[in-house]
Amino acid sequence: YVVEEDFGLLVAKDVLHYLSQRDVEAVLTQAVQSSRSVNVHYLEVFTGISRTDAQGGQIHIEGEARYTPETLSRAVERIYEGWDVTVSWDDHAEQDTRSRRTYFEAARATVTAVRRCRVSAGTATMKGREAS
Repeated sequence: YVVEEDFGLLVAKDVLHYLSQRDVEAVLTQAVQSSRSVNVHYLEVFTGISRTDAQGGQIHIEGEARYTPETLSRAVERIYEGWDVTVSWDDHAEQDTRSRRTYFEAARATVTAVRRCRVSAGTATMKGREAS
């Protein structure tokens, strides 16, 4: 995964669990390594996912991250070392609108990671604007 330009905000809401753990960590690591200025990364990641079909059988999506709260916490600590990180947790469930049957349950991690150091504001960081 290549991040070619500096950016200030990364938002990944309820999508990272569809990737493998390896791909999630590669994307986030590349985003952190490419960060050259003040950055905020906002992530909502489902962990401990349980999906059931209409008969109550377990459903697993091939290649899905399948993080537990513990494995995600360790990955976030490793990837965002030196950043200000806040993680909050809540239980999440989704029900079928007709039958009211719960078909998806997970612990959702809301991660806010902030990198506060700033690079000097030279002409290279002023793309699209005239340097004064």
